[in-house]
Amino acid sequence: MLRASSKTIDVEVDAASAVQGEAAGVPHGPLLARFVEAVTSGDADVATSARDALQEAAGPDAVGEAAAVLANFEMMTRIADSTGAVLSPRWMESSTADRATLGADRFESVR
Repeated sequence: MLRASSKTIDVEVDAASAVQGEAAGVPHGPLLARFVEAVTSGDADVATSARDALQEAAGPDAVGEAAAVLANFEMMTRIADSTGAVLSPRWMESSTADRATLGADRFESVR
């Protein structure tokens, strides 16, 4: 989705860098990555610190948008997991290179 949305706003991104918490061509990329990691860690103090840093650099609207996107992805993942949804063989084949770039096959949910 990052690749598709970046084309919409004419911004070049590097998804592999985004996974590593680097800028990846996304404004405030490292702060956004830190915010996502912090919120998903479950540590309220770390999440608060990351949110405050993002808000100071990018403003409250950016924090709200980032939180909404994060919440939506969490929701979609939980729905897919709860239904036992699996990826089709066609999608698995077509996404091999992207999964390797992102390291997605190492995620616990894949195993």
